[in-house]
Amino acid sequence: MIIGAIGIVLSIGVFVGFVFYKRMLQQKYIVITDDGQNTTSQLLHMLDPINCVLSDEKLNVYFPPPSSPTMRKFVLAQEANYEFKNLSASDLQEKGIEGITLREYLIYHKRWFDQFKTHLDIKSVTLCTGSPLPNKFVLGADFNGTYIDIHEYSPFEACSYLCVRKVV
Repeated sequence: MIIGAIGIVLSIGVFVGFVFYKRMLQQKYIVITDDGQNTTSQLLHMLDPINCVLSDEKLNVYFPPPSSPTMRKFVLAQEANYEFKNLSASDLQEKGIEGITLREYLIYHKRWFDQFKTHLDIKSVTLCTGSPLPNKFVLGADFNGTYIDIHEYSPFEACSYLCVRKVV
C-alpha cells in the first residue's frame, strides 16, 4: 500500500515537472532581473564548474552591480541568436543591436540550469556585448562540455559560432 502511494506521488511529481518544463519552453521570452544584490564574481561562482579569463577582482571592478534593479527581456533559447552569427561586436554596435551583459548572462544561465539541468551555449558562444571591457574587447560565454568558459574576443572578431543574445 505504501509503495503504491509512493509510486503515485512520484508519478504525479514527474508529470507536474514535465508540464512545468513544457510550459516554460512554450514561452517565447525570459525576463532577466538584476537586483544588484550580488557582486559579479558571486554570480559567476553560483555556476560550477567555471573558467574565467578575468580574476574575481577585475570582474567586480569592470562589472559592478547596478545601483537600482534592471529588467530586460530576451528570447528564451538554449543557444544564442544564430541570426546574428558572423557579426562582430563592432558590427552589432553599428547596427544598433543591443546585447546581453555578462551579469545578465550569468543570471540567465543559472535560471536555465536550475530549470532544465543543462547548460546554455553548447554549440555557440554568447557575446556579452552589453558589457564591453575597458580595452573594448567583449567577453564570450559558452559551455565546452566540461565547464562554463568565459573568454574575451576582439571587437572585430566574427565567426559562425559567435552570436549575441539580443535585448527584445
